Amino acid sequence: MKVAVFGSGVGGLTAAHELIERGFEVDVYDRLAIPGGKARSVVVDQPGQEGLPGEHGFRFFPGFYRHVIDTMARIPLADGRHVVDNLVDATMGYFAHAGGPPLKAPSIGPNSIKSLIEHLRDMTGFRTVLSDDDIEFFVGKMWQVMTSCDERRLAEYEMVSWVDFIDAEHRSEAYQTWFAGAMTRTLIAASGQKASARTVGDILVTLSIDGMRWGSHSDRLLNGPTNEVWVGPWVQYLADKGVRFHYEHHVDALHLDPVEGVLTGATLTSPDGPVTVTADQYICALPVEVAAQLITDDIADVAPSLAASRTLGSNVAWMSGLQIYLRNDAPIVNGHIAFAGTPWGLTAISQNQFWTHRVERDGDHTVHGILSIDISDWDTKDAEGFSARDCDAATIVRKVLEQIRACLPELPPEQLADENIHSFFFDPDIIFFDEHGKPSTNHEPLYINELGSHDVRPQAYTEIPNLYLASDYVRTNTDLATMEGANEAARRAVNAILLRTKSEAARCTIWAMHQPRPLAPLRWLDRRRFRRGQPWDPDIPAPLRWLSQLIHRIERKAAR
Repeated sequence: MKVAVFGSGVGGLTAAHELIERGFEVDVYDRLAIPGGKARSVVVDQPGQEGLPGEHGFRFFPGFYRHVIDTMARIPLADGRHVVDNLVDATMGYFAHAGGPPLKAPSIGPNSIKSLIEHLRDMTGFRTVLSDDDIEFFVGKMWQVMTSCDERRLAEYEMVSWVDFIDAEHRSEAYQTWFAGAMTRTLIAASGQKASARTVGDILVTLSIDGMRWGSHSDRLLNGPTNEVWVGPWVQYLADKGVRFHYEHHVDALHLDPVEGVLTGATLTSPDGPVTVTADQYICALPVEVAAQLITDDIADVAPSLAASRTLGSNVAWMSGLQIYLRNDAPIVNGHIAFAGTPWGLTAISQNQFWTHRVERDGDHTVHGILSIDISDWDTKDAEGFSARDCDAATIVRKVLEQIRACLPELPPEQLADENIHSFFFDPDIIFFDEHGKPSTNHEPLYINELGSHDVRPQAYTEIPNLYLASDYVRTNTDLATMEGANEAARRAVNAILLRTKSEAARCTIWAMHQPRPLAPLRWLDRRRFRRGQPWDPDIPAPLRWLSQLIHRIERKAAR
């Protein structure tokens, strides 16, 4: 049975992987000349930078990623290892801010009493920027998320903005900066007014639990450029198994038989002109804003779920990056950095310390470090009244560096001094078409789970029996536009194909998001309350109050 997969990002490659291992015939089509989608890395070909690695944005593999990690463990490398062996652990993250030294966030969970005390000591750093009352109130809101049943989170918290849920309007300016602004912009490139409390709350709880699990690894990244150490070996493995790849093929239209209600083919534009693709099954692994344009009225009439999801094409925001190449390396910290309070929602990672790929061998051999930066907010104006969209490329870089320097006052100034900047490279999906060199187009914006969007998001299967979806906007347990979400969506699409074709092949594994098991009884009680029409109960059972008081005392001692 032949399957056509449109898109070679993580979703499309995952679908091809699961299908080819189950005996299907697979063709993958992509508009670009290189696979990987948003996850891809590129080789820079600009003068003076030839051979330097560039990317749409840096990689981040938090501890709750399971689908992607499972796939990576099944991609062989030439030396007998697997791609998963190219993951390396970060040890410490920073929440950097302009008001003082960065707050530390350990990336490896405690594995001894001593390390537990060190973790608690690092957590007390938030008391230097937030009042005890603000911290206690926010912890209470996190407690509410952790002890609310799934039904309540979907029915109530999905319809409430994150800002309203945490009552940011009535809290301090610092509370608003840290919990209402930085949390949402750096995680999902959305304002706290647009993001749903369910999505933000669930992901923050998951990240928090990952960070405190005994011996956990909550921040991992690759040991080299993505296409070199992951996507390249992946595509090679799939090609060796029989997957056929067709690059520079843009999907123009899907063709529907209105009588039978099935797809009969698709028209694509290739380097040689228009081509018609036919298959038994079709998987659309394209970004939401691209997929929405393919849903014609005829398709929408047959597939109401796709008609509704057409509106999701506008639920996107720019979250794209640039790489600043350094003459001398500036490791900064052994992990990712979130720059809280920066108007452009900056996050970054200093990569060369993690890579076996030595960047100094590339370009003109004078680059010894890469600071890869994501700009999560291209619309908010800085102190001088400029948004990132208002600036040309060189001005964006200058202002980004100014914001970063302001948040790292203890960093030796020479590390990010102008004299140490070799050059920079922007995500190639950002097009500076404006006559003044300002960014006008982003070919790969990020899907945002805006409040109330869950019911509009489609499943991985559709009412058209041979059309499936494998992209990060599909309903998944992950519930966030990430590599993990795309991978899970692809597994769900393949499982739907196996079901509809009555295949006896093993189903793809789907994992649930981790929830704190000790709190399961409280979620069960809340489910009973929800079904009776009662609100969430804030009362904490006495044993848990005692435990909270004990932890509070330990934190106090650790801070001394």
